[in-house]
Amino acid sequence: MNLDGKKHLLGTWAEINWHANGTGSTWGDISLLQGNDGAATIQSLDGLFRVKGFTLDLLLDAPSNAWARKATGSWCLDKIIGEDANNATKEWESQFIDP
Repeated sequence: MNLDGKKHLLGTWAEINWHANGTGSTWGDISLLQGNDGAATIQSLDGLFRVKGFTLDLLLDAPSNAWARKATGSWCLDKIIGEDANNATKEWESQFIDP
């Protein structure tokens, strides 16, 4: 997690939304659309035990053409949407999960 006030788009995203409709409901997901710098999961604590995300290390043995360098200098799997989407990354990840 980066809380330095700068944009950090490339990497695994944990998305959480608290609904302001008075129900107290929350929605969450793990996204690899903007890159993948590691596995992540989120789980509900309401007794329903809903889990989103994955624990598989997709970085291990990933092909070299699927990688991208982050602004921090570290490496991650490249994004799979947008103008510069990396098809090699999408093909690699699609073998294991449905991004």
